[in-house]
Amino acid sequence: NVYSGSDVECLGSAGCIEGVATRIVDADTLYVDVNGTIYKVDLALTGAPSRTEEVFLESTGFTRDLCLGSTVLVDQDDRVLTSNSDVVGVVYCSSSNLNNELLDNGYVKLETEQCTTSEFADEAWIRDNGC
Repeated sequence: NVYSGSDVECLGSAGCIEGVATRIVDADTLYVDVNGTIYKVDLALTGAPSRTEEVFLESTGFTRDLCLGSTVLVDQDDRVLTSNSDVVGVVYCSSSNLNNELLDNGYVKLETEQCTTSEFADEAWIRDNGC
């Protein structure tokens, strides 16, 4: 599964969905519309600031500016499967790895406990961020 003419490909065997980001809840939670089916997507390996933290608006705005209204690719984490329309994975917006961009810019914290469970824990971008 290659994403809209870019060289981004999904890893593993779990779901790979392409749709439009229709709602941004916070820096690491968004809703994606895939042909009328709405998926709630939580970013793997990241923890967004809460609404009470100072950086909340800035981090949420970063995700909104990069993703809202654009076509996104969601690579579901093979090791964190859910039974409904909730998905945990890596999101590519504007061919950027959103998870990595948020970590690199200090908008989210690394969820270190996921380093032992996530399919993506061995990827260079997440190792560079502390996994």
